[in-house]
Amino acid sequence: YEIIKTALDRLSTKHKIVYLTYMQYEFELKDGKHYFKQEFLKKLRDQLGLSQASIRKYKQEAKDKIDEYLKIYGAK
Repeated sequence: YEIIKTALDRLSTKHKIVYLTYMQYEFELKDGKHYFKQEFLKKLRDQLGLSQASIRKYKQEAKDKIDEYLKIYGAK
């Protein structure tokens, strides 16, 4: 938990909102595809003033930063 929190602290507020919202509301379907309700995507876009492409990028950047920290400091 502390490693992930430290990684998130290095990101912008928008990165945190996008990442944590996806972690809360995204789920995997039986075929392995990930699903996120369109109503949540629209709210994210509207409230953060971001395009869908930017949201995808923010999510990936946050995931990459967390993965980097876990790799360096190890998952405990």
